[in-house]
Amino acid sequence: MKRPLRSGAIAAVALAVLAADCSSGGGETPASETSTAAADLANVIVPEAYTGLVLAPIGDPTFPFLGSDGKYHVAYDLQLTNATPVPATLDKIDVVDGSDPSKVVASFAGTALVDPNCAVGDCNRLRMLTAPPATSTAVPPQESRILDL
Repeated sequence: MKRPLRSGAIAAVALAVLAADCSSGGGETPASETSTAAADLANVIVPEAYTGLVLAPIGDPTFPFLGSDGKYHVAYDLQLTNATPVPATLDKIDVVDGSDPSKVVASFAGTALVDPNCAVGDCNRLRMLTAPPATSTAVPPQESRILDL
């Protein structure tokens, strides 16, 4: 049974819609397409699933920017909270297309989330609330991490 999107999943779906709309190569996205991306969220249906890890956006939404690779990108910070009384481990984050949730547009796992040997670059996306890199993908009970995407 599919249910309307709940607030805990809005951050992930909003990220998915922005990433999907902004990852295509080529020229600028027309303003009409950009303005409808947020409106499309109302029509997204996510299958119900239990998870003790809750995602919430931090700060104001960012806007797409053209990268040196010729593709549009969006930077997004999410707060990931373990809302359970037991430890949880984050194995993988998939960013999906907001129009087609079965299509993964980006995936982060392993050293892309936490890499103690990487000082800069596309590593250590999982961070402590005070900003230093997390030492593992384990999130203790009732604690939070920052996820930089």
